[in-house]
Amino acid sequence: MAPPTRSIGRSTLWLALSACTGSPEGAAPPETGEPDGGAAACVEASYPAGPYGVSKGDVLEGRTLEGVRGDGARGAVRLSDSFASCGESRVLVVRVNAAFCGTCRASAERTASWLSPAMRERVHVVDVVVRDEENAPPDVEGAVRWQARQDVRTDVVVDPSMALVTTDAILPRVLVVDPRTMRIREAMADPAPEEIADAALSVAAELRGEAALARRAVTRVDGRFTTVQWAMIQEMVLSGPPPKDPTNVHGDRPGAARFGRTLFDDKLLSPSGEVSCERCHEKHRSFTDGAETATGGVGGGTRNTPSVVLSAWSRWQLWDGRADTLWMQALLPFEDPKEFGSSRLFVAHRIYDEYRDEYEALFGPLPALDDAGRFPPNGKPGDPAWNAMAPGDRDAVTRVFVDVGKAIAAFERSFRVSPNALDRYALGARDALTVEQKDGLAAFFATGCAQCHWGPRLTDDAFHAMRFPSGHEDFTPDNGRIEAAAKYDASEFRADGKWSDAKLPRRPLTAAPRLLGSFKTPPLRGVAVTPPYGHGGSVPFLSMAIELHRTRGRPEGDRFTIGAVDPWVVPFDAERTASLLAFVQTLGFSR
Repeated sequence: MAPPTRSIGRSTLWLALSACTGSPEGAAPPETGEPDGGAAACVEASYPAGPYGVSKGDVLEGRTLEGVRGDGARGAVRLSDSFASCGESRVLVVRVNAAFCGTCRASAERTASWLSPAMRERVHVVDVVVRDEENAPPDVEGAVRWQARQDVRTDVVVDPSMALVTTDAILPRVLVVDPRTMRIREAMADPAPEEIADAALSVAAELRGEAALARRAVTRVDGRFTTVQWAMIQEMVLSGPPPKDPTNVHGDRPGAARFGRTLFDDKLLSPSGEVSCERCHEKHRSFTDGAETATGGVGGGTRNTPSVVLSAWSRWQLWDGRADTLWMQALLPFEDPKEFGSSRLFVAHRIYDEYRDEYEALFGPLPALDDAGRFPPNGKPGDPAWNAMAPGDRDAVTRVFVDVGKAIAAFERSFRVSPNALDRYALGARDALTVEQKDGLAAFFATGCAQCHWGPRLTDDAFHAMRFPSGHEDFTPDNGRIEAAAKYDASEFRADGKWSDAKLPRRPLTAAPRLLGSFKTPPLRGVAVTPPYGHGGSVPFLSMAIELHRTRGRPEGDRFTIGAVDPWVVPFDAERTASLLAFVQTLGFSR
């Protein structure tokens, strides 16, 4: 791993040797009779031997990782390239990130706040991405996406092994490494821009034999928040309509939203005449049902009913993310035997019998569903009645079924919420939060909550195993995301499928073993008014949910849970709980 031998002057050699031998700091180099820059050769040492580590004072292993260089070229990047036991080299700064992580993104998007053009000649920055946007192991394409996010392009590599991650530090984790010894001089968790710059410049000054630099005080907004944290707070403001959904051309049509509202409330879309979307998503309960697990269907559910108030902003739908669009999610309950217990033929007949004029005004002519020979009263893929139909008739019925889902999605896309106290505070009203609530917001960053809860809805839309109890009646754990891939792959309603209006590229849904027991991060906007909590609905109070986070969920081996909690979910002092609770209780919908 050693770099090629170079010739250097005695002053630089003395600086390198003094770092290794412990010669008195500031001592003069020995007289050799050779002028500085003369012919004396420096024989460089080999890369330092282990043991290696990733904490302050440890020697960093010179690993080679795949990724993309700062100039955009793909290939391997060696951490050992920064090593120079003698000779001049740039200080190595390693920033460990996860692509889902809000604090990581905020740091990457504001690298220029600490890495000036002049510093780039003295500092080599390598961003290491350990997890992708879904919290799955990353690939090189993930490195490319990460680099596109940066305001200053660095070398970006991926490390699925997470070898640079520790169990006691939130992300991003920043390591400042002395290239003479490859010893980690600083190991910081989500540091402020000033802290990164000063740590790197201090080591750079030592390399050049310059005087030590004084560390600056960190700039704080409202006495609490770093400049990057304050930028994240400002980005938590929710305003305007949801992002466009190219897979649903009817998604923002007022007529489709009105029709979708009617269908949302229609119990006769179920054969029992008892089940509607509204039965589980009650308007007066912020479109939840208030139960531990869904009880409004034909059979009992095993997961808590999430609110759909802001679902139009979500990258994946449902706790396990097996739907990639809002209209796909709207269709799944109809043919689930434990929810509507219905079928696409039954739904299409209901539209034909009751809503023919409304449907045709929006979507065009209906098929001749009054022809009983062609269109049985009930059936879906796999049923004998459905399989006996002509392929063209099956497609015609499925088209009606899909349009029903897109109309319901249009209704859900029309939901809006008013600003809450956090929004007002982020927009400049310093008195919108009490002192305790501001302390809670500061604790929200200090305890690592902002890694996964960020943006306008306060969620990363990624998947994490938090070891909350399941909702299974037999008390067995729920495997979550890892079982969603097969269902997603088998669905004909994906965004890349024939029923999508845009035919988007296939979105990968991995069944990586690391995602066992993982569920989508719930949005915190609205959390104060949508109890109970957790995918199993087994946590009745916010204080209990905070306590489970504080202790990293139920212990491993507990029969109600499964999966490994992320190492960057760190325990924190119980004394922070009261202020965190005070802050989180401000996060209603304010509809």
